Amino acid sequence: MAVSSIHIEAGKLGYCYHNTRQRATKNSIFPENKVEYDNSAEDAIKIFRDELKKREILYTKRTGKKLHSKTIKHLSAIINLEKHHTIEDVKKIAEFLEKELGTKVFQVAVHRDEGWIDENNIKHVNYHGHIEFLGLDEEGRSVRKKLDRKFLIQLQSKVAEILKMKRGINYSKTKKPRPKRLDTYEYKKYAKDLYTEKISVKKLKSEISELRKMMIEVNKDLVDKLFTKEDYNRLSKIKQKIKKTVDLDEVYADFYIFKTEIKKRIEDLKNENESLKKKEDNDEMLYNLLIENKKLKKEIKKLKEENKNPKPVPEPEPKREEIKQEEKAVKLECVFEPFRLKLLNLQTEYNNLQTEYNDLEDKYNDLKQENDDLRDENNNLKEEKSDLESKISTLESEKQNLNSKIAELQKNSSKSSKNVFEPMYEIKLQKLEKEVEDLKDENNDLKKENEELKKENTNLKNFFEKQRDWLEKTFNVKINKTDTVYQTIVKLVDSVKSSIEQTISKIEELQNKIRTKDNRISELEKEVQLKDNRISELEKEIEELNYQDMQYNSGFKF
Repeated sequence: MAVSSIHIEAGKLGYCYHNTRQRATKNSIFPENKVEYDNSAEDAIKIFRDELKKREILYTKRTGKKLHSKTIKHLSAIINLEKHHTIEDVKKIAEFLEKELGTKVFQVAVHRDEGWIDENNIKHVNYHGHIEFLGLDEEGRSVRKKLDRKFLIQLQSKVAEILKMKRGINYSKTKKPRPKRLDTYEYKKYAKDLYTEKISVKKLKSEISELRKMMIEVNKDLVDKLFTKEDYNRLSKIKQKIKKTVDLDEVYADFYIFKTEIKKRIEDLKNENESLKKKEDNDEMLYNLLIENKKLKKEIKKLKEENKNPKPVPEPEPKREEIKQEEKAVKLECVFEPFRLKLLNLQTEYNNLQTEYNDLEDKYNDLKQENDDLRDENNNLKEEKSDLESKISTLESEKQNLNSKIAELQKNSSKSSKNVFEPMYEIKLQKLEKEVEDLKDENNDLKKENEELKKENTNLKNFFEKQRDWLEKTFNVKINKTDTVYQTIVKLVDSVKSSIEQTISKIEELQNKIRTKDNRISELEKEVQLKDNRISELEKEIEELNYQDMQYNSGFKF
């Protein structure tokens, strides 16, 4: 089973002709195999130019500038495929790119006619697909900047998922070094050289030996060695692979990559040496110019003094040691001046970075504090909401009870307000007195219940205080009296999570009981007050009835 792979690089409009085979390609060794594509080269280029104009206008509107000439406007993706894959499979990947990157795909193609010929003259098909898309998104921003490491890792996984192929090695999850990827044309050229020249194992071994000798020769004259022990070990591993592997294509590719890296490092070293030589020449030239400049300044100064004084006193010639000291000072100044400037630049850059870092740190701390405050406020509001809901339900039930009692009392009072001159007056009066006594007894019972609830509430509060002190001593955590349950839990969880779950639940229950008892106490106090008011009203009513009774008796005696 082949491994999935997608590679994205800057494209050219000539690729559109290659994809449709409107231009011949040397790698097409299976002309009988079908090539699929959605748009012809002309149509694809027209779509590309039309979309590019729109996105350039959007870029100009957004930035007020023209699009830079070096901006990558065309990107090309190459996808590894298997024999059964069709253009529809590749279009799914194209849709994913359009959705995630905000780009526009203007050509999709599948090639089955390209391949290579091995040492035994056997042909192999290289099944692959091409996707050509714009380098600017819907707002005129560069798509290339969105192709960061995180997105490319996600893209490789998504391609494997769409094509139902095995994913390649995810080097972000392994400790293996990421190998250098050969450019398409570099690999084709290298493969062609391998198979046309038919490099033998013996020749490959000799090339490895020559490369090792060259590395040793280069390292010999260097204080800071260019090639390390790891480089030599890597070359030895390539040589060992020759004995172990039957298919030498992988060994050839590894050696070619390693050889290219070594040559590049040697080339970079040569360029660095040349730049250093140029710098030394420039420093020497600068030194000579400064010496000459200093001499000229002295001559100018001397001429000015001669012009001021018509008969100047001849000055003694400077001593050779003084001249040497001056030359030495100028030379040191020339040597250290570039380092001084570089140090100043680095110091300025460091100060700017330090300022920027401090600003970002302050902003982060502010945002973190704001987030914590909002979280605490949200939790407090949730707790208040739940408390209010429980209070409302309790009050509603108590309201219904009070309404029923009020209705009963109104009914009794209406009965007592009937004709006082009825023969049953004394019986009703006795009933009222009895009711008053009952209410007083009930009031006393409520007062006792209130006292008991207060005691129970005090005990619960004391118990809660003990529990809080126990938690502080046991878990070495400072718990403030104003802390909510959530804040207490957060503090305790930081030290121990599993061992305090039962204690926290118990604390919550106690706090809920305390709240319920407090509410009940306040309600009972209100109810007691109402009862007291009612008793006073009934006592007044009894007094009035007694007064009327006295008047009635006095009138009857007359």
